[in-house]
Amino acid sequence: MAGTVLHVRDGQIVGDGSWVYAWLLPGTPRPVVYVGATGLDPALRTWLHLNHDDPEVGRVAARYPSSGGQLDTPFDVLAFDVPVGALRSEVKTCLISRLSAENLLAPTYIGDPPVNHVETTAEQFVIDVVRAISRATDSRAT
Repeated sequence: MAGTVLHVRDGQIVGDGSWVYAWLLPGTPRPVVYVGATGLDPALRTWLHLNHDDPEVGRVAARYPSSGGQLDTPFDVLAFDVPVGALRSEVKTCLISRLSAENLLAPTYIGDPPVNHVETTAEQFVIDVVRAISRATDSRAT
């Protein structure tokens, strides 16, 4: 029987994964409204973005309405395992930069601002994630 182990240490969940994720508006040419990185399970992090009272944890719920977006809008969240040895924060920064360069950030984007391209040991991974987001957008276009 398969199961999942959640590690709790000192009253906190200790993640054993490393993820980057993008919140998308399906069917739009510039779909990305948020890019994040986490050590938690992406489903849990998505729930926290929508339901946590602290605006630094529940970022999407706290920020998206002020950008002109509506929280009842359909979203797709795509999450990707960060390669072992890559720094999650660098991957996230590089991903935001590339998504911006590809004009994939939505007018209602609420994440960290793009910066000049950042080097990462996971450059090919970032390129592959951008392609996956582009394909997801193309396949969901109406």
